[in-house]
Amino acid sequence: MVRRLLLFALVIAGATADAAAGPNTQQRRKQRGSGKNKNRCSVGRCKRCVRGDKNQCEVCHNGYAVTEEKQCAPCGQGCSLCHQAGPSSCDTCQKGYTLVTSFLEKPQCEKCAPHCDNCDTAGAGKCNECKTRHMLTYTLPAEPGMPEIHECVPCAENCKSCSFEEGCTACELFFALKPHGTGCAFSWWRLALLLICVFVPVGACIFACMWDEMAENERIRAREAATRPRPSSRLPSYDRSRDAATSRPSERDRTEVVRGEDESKAQMRSRRSGGPKPLAHMLREGSYPPAYPPAADIPLAAAHEEDVGYAAAAAVGSRAPFGRAAASDDGLGGGYDEPGYDEPGYDEPGYDDVHGSNDGGAVGRARVQGRGATGIDDLLQHEGPAVRKGATLAA
Repeated sequence: MVRRLLLFALVIAGATADAAAGPNTQQRRKQRGSGKNKNRCSVGRCKRCVRGDKNQCEVCHNGYAVTEEKQCAPCGQGCSLCHQAGPSSCDTCQKGYTLVTSFLEKPQCEKCAPHCDNCDTAGAGKCNECKTRHMLTYTLPAEPGMPEIHECVPCAENCKSCSFEEGCTACELFFALKPHGTGCAFSWWRLALLLICVFVPVGACIFACMWDEMAENERIRAREAATRPRPSSRLPSYDRSRDAATSRPSERDRTEVVRGEDESKAQMRSRRSGGPKPLAHMLREGSYPPAYPPAADIPLAAAHEEDVGYAAAAAVGSRAPFGRAAASDDGLGGGYDEPGYDEPGYDEPGYDDVHGSNDGGAVGRARVQGRGATGIDDLLQHEGPAVRKGATLAA
């Protein structure tokens, strides 16, 4: 976006400069071929042709004169205006030349001294006005009765204009006058001022463009966040219609594992290799008997619930109801490794194997660890569980 804005600014600046410079060469050529320039003169160096005849000139440009054939011919060397073409009919000379007239010769232009723009007499030491970056000096003659010597001397380095009386009067860019016009010294503050005048507006423009782009990106992110669906802070409700038994689940549906670490914390893990999505439920501590259906559904991914002392898990097939859970109370858990669960079992005290099944064909396996070697030794029905101090399991 910043690059587009800078490019747009450069295009506008170029168009403005072209408009200020006026028509270009191609436009002028088009103008000459139409309108008032349609009948322009065909005579070279002609300023204005005879009315109605573009092949005859009436007034020529400076340095040229009209001949008898109504054409333009050059004046003499150094001549700006002449009434007749040729080197001996000059009326006004160019800069750096002086007009010399005599009774015996026709007026003509002679060159002044080097670096001299205006002189009364040709030759060295007779200048009246010098070219730029030069100053006119006056020197007394070596012999009495001779005229003064007027010569052009270059100004000091980095000096734009100077005079014999004042010395240097103006300096180049980034240079400042020395005292008494003795020369020019480099000026750092002028350079700094120029850089400030150039870079501060450019930097401000770039910063404004970047700020606008960041604000636009922030607005886009805000709109995306407003339209993005927010996760619900409440646990999803339980649909009892899913309890209708339709088919016996396969071995791939036996996927739920629950491990209760202690009475205040339970950790649930779910694994599945395919088939319908199993249901997992958490029961809050102190709810005896727990409400049915269970209070909340836990997603298939691993979950961790704080302040939960009793965990219940159901591993069901497609639309299969809960079965009954039976547990051994010997305090010794046997390991198992069956289809649908690819992790080795536990062979340590404090774990109980639970297997639940019913007429609908729901089969689940879970493991629960209590505070000691005690486990679950009763059945859990739909109406409510029988609880022993270790943990509660629903399958």
